[in-house]
Amino acid sequence: MSEERKSTPHSEALHEGAPELRRFARALVGPVSTRTADALVQTATARIAAAERAAGDPLERAFAELVRLNR
Repeated sequence: MSEERKSTPHSEALHEGAPELRRFARALVGPVSTRTADALVQTATARIAAAERAAGDPLERAFAELVRLNR
């Protein structure tokens, strides 16, 4: 028997915004690698998902986290 994941508004917003986050991350890292961009997105969304109780739009926070991670 498999355990179902509980979907929250935050996780749904991050899931729906994933293509935008990937495009943004690829623009940030430039020609380095799509793997690097995907790793940035994965790390950013994991951090935002872990802090779900924080106020604000999770997608906006994910974009901000991508910028912080790219520094």
